[in-house]
Amino acid sequence: MKIGFVMLGIVLFATPAFCQDVPGKELLGSAEIRHSLVGKLISYFPFDLMDADVQEAFRKDGAWGGVVRGRGPIPFSGSWSVEANQLCVVADKGSDAEKWHPGKYCRQVWRNKRTGQLMLAHLTGAHGLQTVSICEFHMLTVLGPPCGKASPK
Repeated sequence: MKIGFVMLGIVLFATPAFCQDVPGKELLGSAEIRHSLVGKLISYFPFDLMDADVQEAFRKDGAWGGVVRGRGPIPFSGSWSVEANQLCVVADKGSDAEKWHPGKYCRQVWRNKRTGQLMLAHLTGAHGLQTVSICEFHMLTVLGPPCGKASPK
């Protein structure tokens, strides 16, 4: 019986915060999403994937692209828009991103009220809500180091 309580305690306290619902989060509206992401590059690092990250760039002209890193870089491209308080992307035909989501894929964007950081679902739809780092978009940055990480020396 004691072992059961110890195991329950370990599970409850060892579950990372990013696996739990984030208290104090607010849903962003369309205008806030545009203001936060137009001309920006976001990066996020799924907690359950070692040495993996995702970068997504949201160009002012509606072009969208980036790279998913894991066993190797998987570049993607397409277009993006904001519709009904959601960030929507459409992958280019024949791309790996189209395999993840054929057609339009829309995600809600949240802000952590305590930290101000934005959160959204992972591009592939797996791995839950991701906290993102945001930086200015530069064409070469997409294949460079993710936002919030120093370049390797």
